[in-house]
Amino acid sequence: MTGQGGSLRDGRLDALPAPGADAPASGKYPVALPEKFDGSPASFPMFLAQTKLYIQGRARNFTDDRTKVHFLISLLKDRAAKWALPLLRQDSPLLTDYTGFCNHLEKAFVNPQKGSQTNRAIQRL
Repeated sequence: MTGQGGSLRDGRLDALPAPGADAPASGKYPVALPEKFDGSPASFPMFLAQTKLYIQGRARNFTDDRTKVHFLISLLKDRAAKWALPLLRQDSPLLTDYTGFCNHLEKAFVNPQKGSQTNRAIQRL
């Protein structure tokens, strides 16, 4: 049996294409833009994993924490977007701290009671 990828002889596959031969063209990254996050605690872990994967794969586009945080905020909707509004209005230091922002977001939506206490503290600043 012969085919485009090689031939099968004596139970072995010969002439396999070189690794990366089917890799996307330079500048293209085969990871979809993450879905927007609405504040649902159940969807938070996947949202954060998808955004981290996207950012890592496009590292040259995300060279500083501010850019990463702005990207995350652009993917928030509904309740989650309303949560971020005070941070933007107050020009919070979290806007330039990617790890801190992710931790704050997690506290707000995975453990809402702890997040509410943190939000009240920020609004008092």
